[in-house]
Amino acid sequence: GMKVRQDLRTMHQSATIIQSYYRMHKQQRAFRKLLLATRQIQQWFRACKERDTQVHNYMVVKSATLHIQAAFRGMKTRRRLRTMRESAELIQRRFRTFLKRKHFLSVRTAALVIQRRYRAAKLAKIQRQKYLSLLSAAVIIQSAYRGFVIRKKLEQMHRAATVIQATLRMHKTYISYQAVRLASVIIQRRYRAYREGKRVREIYLKLYNSVLVLQAAYRGMKTRCFLKKRHEAALVIQRNYRMYREYRHYRRVQWAAQLIQERYRA
Repeated sequence: GMKVRQDLRTMHQSATIIQSYYRMHKQQRAFRKLLLATRQIQQWFRACKERDTQVHNYMVVKSATLHIQAAFRGMKTRRRLRTMRESAELIQRRFRTFLKRKHFLSVRTAALVIQRRYRAAKLAKIQRQKYLSLLSAAVIIQSAYRGFVIRKKLEQMHRAATVIQATLRMHKTYISYQAVRLASVIIQRRYRAYREGKRVREIYLKLYNSVLVLQAAYRGMKTRCFLKKRHEAALVIQRNYRMYREYRHYRRVQWAAQLIQERYRA
């Protein structure tokens, strides 16, 4: 009876040990399944969080890009309208100046023609009066003083030569004045054209410097976006590589555990 009880006790202890090992094995399997599910949930949650972060960053960058594009296009349109307005004002000023100058030239030409006609008529009247007076004096004096007539005639010829010389000198002076006036007008035109070209060049240099600043800002933004994308890609690659390395370590540990269990069971 004692031997049977010892055998039963031994069998009971063995069954208890087997049950404890079986329960431990069952709990380990459940724990491994729970750990694998937890890791999968964590990976999925991190992937979703990273995706939301990337989507948010993309929307922020897209909104900023749209705002910058809208501002740049608006500035470009305003600048084009300003340039067109300035060009229209310049054309209007030039056209009005041309009309005023044309009117002034016509008025000046008419005034010069009137002055020449008036001076010619006045000079002709004076000459005619002188001629009539000289002729009357010559007719009166011819009968008695032929010698005096000859001297008077020489004096008249001298006076006529003086008048001709005075007229010639006046004509030369007028031609010189016209040449000086034409040179002054040409110099004024060249100086005004030089000032206008200088002003237009200053406006062009300002526009060119503004375009260079905008290009530099845009290229810097583009470079920063490119570097940011490369940094995010490097982070994704590092994260996937670490996950792959942990998975390989986990597979090795799992294989070792299975090998130990097989050896232990054997």
